[in-house]
Amino acid sequence: MKKPSKTLGFSLLESLLSLFILGLLMFTSIIGLKTFLMRQERYRSLHQLKNVIEYAKQEAINRRQTLTLCPSLSTSMCQPTHDWSQGYLLMNTATQELIAQFPSKTHYGTLAFREFANHLVLSPQSTTHNVGTFTYCPHNKDARQAEALVINRVLRLYFIKKKNRSGYLLKQANTSKEEPLFCR
Repeated sequence: MKKPSKTLGFSLLESLLSLFILGLLMFTSIIGLKTFLMRQERYRSLHQLKNVIEYAKQEAINRRQTLTLCPSLSTSMCQPTHDWSQGYLLMNTATQELIAQFPSKTHYGTLAFREFANHLVLSPQSTTHNVGTFTYCPHNKDARQAEALVINRVLRLYFIKKKNRSGYLLKQANTSKEEPLFCR
């Protein structure tokens, strides 16, 4: 007489444990993917903006006109906002003629201009009075994941490099003091 063979398979406990581990791995990979996509968006947004400002600077020089770069939610009007996440326009300051539009859409964060004005005026002499900082902040407001692009009076653009555990440090104008980059 033959002995009954062992059944091959998983017990309920083994199946539940496997599903739990699989769910945990999927959860951590989704978080990692979201972080990766946010970093890519941060890089793309700030570098696209840097290229647009360089283009606008060159257009102001070539046209011998003062131009305005401003945030826009539509395709024809500047918006009175500091949020540049939805795109921006390049316009002739005197005639309000639209020169170019630059669509930009952020999904994981916001792009804002920290300055008294919400737009950037570029003169044909390659200067501006709107010095300030463009800041990309993730939606979770974690300053460690933020990054900044600074523009000075002669339209020189540079990324903030100095960092501590809290995030990037911005140098205050005309002082040696530094303040942490923060997300509003």
